[in-house]
Amino acid sequence: MVLGSLVWLLSVTIMWDFGMWIREEQQMGTLEQILLTPVNIFELLLGSSLWALINSVIQFVVALIIAGIIFNFLDLLFTPGLVLCLVYLALGVFPLTGFALLIGSLIVRIKEAEAVIRLLQPIIAFLVGIFYPITLMPYFVRLIAMLIPLTITLHDTRAILMNLDYLFNPYLDIFILLIYCAIWPTIGFYTFHYVERKAKKEGMLGGY
Repeated sequence: MVLGSLVWLLSVTIMWDFGMWIREEQQMGTLEQILLTPVNIFELLLGSSLWALINSVIQFVVALIIAGIIFNFLDLLFTPGLVLCLVYLALGVFPLTGFALLIGSLIVRIKEAEAVIRLLQPIIAFLVGIFYPITLMPYFVRLIAMLIPLTITLHDTRAILMNLDYLFNPYLDIFILLIYCAIWPTIGFYTFHYVERKAKKEGMLGGY
């Protein structure tokens, strides 16, 4: 539960902050000027959430150490397996930039941030198994959950630290995450580019 909560805290910043930033720029009427600047969309994504991401990483580390002291599991953390956990975490978090771009595309289109986040956040949190292993879910729900990179990251991090079963096996799981690192940002980039181009033609970028 501690691992799930902290990984979710870290991932929320990446997934939602970009969409919230887009909404704020729409309301201030400055999104058009920003999207006309010659910068890559991933630079805008990083710039909009960099401070919150750094803050979340610090919270993640501090909270994990404090929880380890309180619940007496520091001996599980500081093992050689911790390095592998960090690899899984990096591979699971990076594809979420694609999710951020998809959510940003949706907000550009429908001009609403809070409703989108309130709808999607509990669904994604349920699917990735923050507080429980996804093996408790029905098979068809598990298949959907495995499309989200965070699901594999959480499951395998618990497997390493608590000597549980991997989702498939460590090599296949890392291979799947590497594929997600290529697929999800690509899908997010082209979706956002399409929505942005269409919004420019229709004059839908700014305002409410």
